[in-house]
Amino acid sequence: MKILLVALLISMSANIFAFGWGKYDYYNCPTDLAASECNSSCKKDSIQIEFIVNQQKNLIMLQFYDEGKISKNPIYGDCKIIDSRNWSCESKTTFTRTYQGMRSGQFEYRSYTFYPNRPIEERPGCAKR
Repeated sequence: MKILLVALLISMSANIFAFGWGKYDYYNCPTDLAASECNSSCKKDSIQIEFIVNQQKNLIMLQFYDEGKISKNPIYGDCKIIDSRNWSCESKTTFTRTYQGMRSGQFEYRSYTFYPNRPIEERPGCAKR
């Protein structure tokens, strides 16, 4: 009976979200170019990310793991989704601009914060398996 219930729950959740390809290791990068290439100048962080895609509702959920425990799981809407390995989301507020996307299974993140009378704070990063 328990096995049937678990199988039913998995089946239901698969209809809502298309699960990604497991956990990805996150890297902090010195530049946008390094983040887009996820090259050797990027330094591995302790955080892992799992990407969960709901193509029907145009939603992306990121599950962040720190030391194996979920630390946060934001959901992003109004994303451009081709499939679970190719998508992008952008957001803008008065002081920040953020881009995050998956291209051929490699994640790229860029965030810019604009402060009055200070240099722009950039936070590029990437994630790969």
